[in-house]
Amino acid sequence: MKRTRIGFYGVILAIAVFLAGGEFSHASEEMPPPGVTPELLEQGKKLYTEDCAVCHGTEGKGDGTGAYLLFPKPRNFTDGIFKVRSTPTGELPRDVDLYRTISEGMPGSAMSSFVSRTEAERWALTYCVLEMADIREEPERV
Repeated sequence: MKRTRIGFYGVILAIAVFLAGGEFSHASEEMPPPGVTPELLEQGKKLYTEDCAVCHGTEGKGDGTGAYLLFPKPRNFTDGIFKVRSTPTGELPRDVDLYRTISEGMPGSAMSSFVSRTEAERWALTYCVLEMADIREEPERV
């Protein structure tokens, strides 16, 4: 049997991947979705302006002032199309799908994790994005 050495940095990388995976896999299970309230939506709009508008634009069209620097380009929320979701192709994403993307970021893009924000703040951003996408027809079934 051939043995391979992964070395010190390999061990550190493996530990980091393990720890990150453990934290992210429970991100949406820590707190149930709080549901949309006018106060939460207002908080989401404020946070969006602070953290997201530079890339996604003030109206969520993917045309923020920094968008031209990014590849892939930021998502246009007004299209109502979301890449990462747990629903079949052609169906709307679940609220928790967008929450996870906000929490974990988008690998391979400039979209970073917002896990440093509180869960309530990430839900507020989730509802703000859903409003921009105009895809909420009825309350989500859990």
